[in-house]
Amino acid sequence: MSLIDLLKSQSAWENYHDYKVLKGNITSAEEKDLFDFISDKEYIDAVDRIVSGSILLPERKFIGKSGSSKKRAVFIFPREENFVFKLLTYLLMREYDGIFCDNLYSFRVNNGVRNAVHSILKIPGLNAKYAYKADISDYFNSIDVNLLLPELKEILLDEPEVFSIFEIILLNDKCLENGQIITAKKGVMAGAPFSVFLANIFLSSLDYKMKESGFTYARYSDDIIVFADDYESVLSASTIIKEFISGRGLKINRDKEQFTLPCEEWSFLGFKYHNGKVDVSEVAKKKLKAKIRRRARSIKRWQIRKDASPERAMRAFIKAVNRKLYYSTDVNDLNWSRWYFPIINTDESLREIDAYIQYWARFLITGKHIKSNYNVTYFDLKEAGLITLVNSWYKFRKNGPDS
Repeated sequence: MSLIDLLKSQSAWENYHDYKVLKGNITSAEEKDLFDFISDKEYIDAVDRIVSGSILLPERKFIGKSGSSKKRAVFIFPREENFVFKLLTYLLMREYDGIFCDNLYSFRVNNGVRNAVHSILKIPGLNAKYAYKADISDYFNSIDVNLLLPELKEILLDEPEVFSIFEIILLNDKCLENGQIITAKKGVMAGAPFSVFLANIFLSSLDYKMKESGFTYARYSDDIIVFADDYESVLSASTIIKEFISGRGLKINRDKEQFTLPCEEWSFLGFKYHNGKVDVSEVAKKKLKAKIRRRARSIKRWQIRKDASPERAMRAFIKAVNRKLYYSTDVNDLNWSRWYFPIINTDESLREIDAYIQYWARFLITGKHIKSNYNVTYFDLKEAGLITLVNSWYKFRKNGPDS
């Protein structure tokens, strides 16, 4: 059965729905919308329209980068197209996972971030390694589709209709912005469901090249790290990486490029490593603190508008933070603790984050940054529902992920 046939198959849609629900990365509102889309068989007309080439334009939006004042462009397709492209990507990731090298970890089936970090931690003599880390600037939106399409055509030889869909989408340089049709450099369109699959393909040759050259290397989309026994070797690896990336029309983000010597701290995919200690990276901490700070200030504004009590505001803040750290199922707002707890082996950053949360919870009582905020005791915060990361992590280590 072709992928197009599967896109019109009720059972394929139901399996996809069950996968999303069981994985837990879909909100109740999103789940209902998907269920209705499937029940009403809206996918049939949507797939026929897409296959015919009548694909509605995506809308370009600029969203803030967490922990930064910079904004990034994302492309959002209309509802029906978006649903179809999500299932198509789900099918592509499973049908073609075997084409990728085992040192690629982005958006893979059963081979994600945890696998990347665990594989790196298993490197013999890791403390004595030299390392080079690179990040590609605006990777998804900078991909040269004229280089990508011939490679994609070769991969999709048995799926010509699917290739035709991608060809139409990727060669169209139009999108919507503020209700107007504009011309823009889109690449594979960050935010579009299929962009992750195409981004994996575009640098796949680099992944194989690094493996064949014998380098200890890992890539997660636009994040790359490589290890070597001596400086000359890691310099050679970095030269190969930079020349390959440049040859694909991409640029290294110089602000995030990093060489590290043996026993120096390095970070990758939100984690940092130093002499056997694995912790939350400084960048990841900064992003989380920014979210905590924004939420506290937002709740303070809400309290003033509603003339709510400080105690109610504090409880609302603690509830929101708990949801972010422990309970969230929003696909764009991952459960933070379940992401980090299985990998880190120290509570240092957790203590720092706990203190930061408590600081802003106390702020909501007085509305001021003053020492007397500490008249609000730790027991007061616990009574308001505070769950500390440190206690939760030790409980996780003792009893496992279901604790």
